[in-house]
Amino acid sequence: MPHGFIASSLARHGKFERGLETVKVQKNQRRMVNSQASALPSAQRSCAGCGGQICDRFLLFSMERYWHNRCLKCSCCHAHLGEIGSSCYSKGGMILCRSDYIR
Repeated sequence: MPHGFIASSLARHGKFERGLETVKVQKNQRRMVNSQASALPSAQRSCAGCGGQICDRFLLFSMERYWHNRCLKCSCCHAHLGEIGSSCYSKGGMILCRSDYIR
């Protein structure tokens, strides 16, 4: 894929998706992290959503915090945002789906 295509796609959509990692070009970044490769010991990785320890093989990192895949939800409509290809946005300290962010 040409580099210019990536740059124009980035500008149009405000995000760049690659494999299991999604990088947002806004305040909020969400990416899937292999928990076994993370620098933190597993005992120190607690979910920002439920507060429980994250023992899953993959976890999400958004708004400078770790999340279980099942716990990263839109603050308004409670849609799951942890699935590959979904986007999450932040406004006023809340994590939002695209629809609620636009409102």
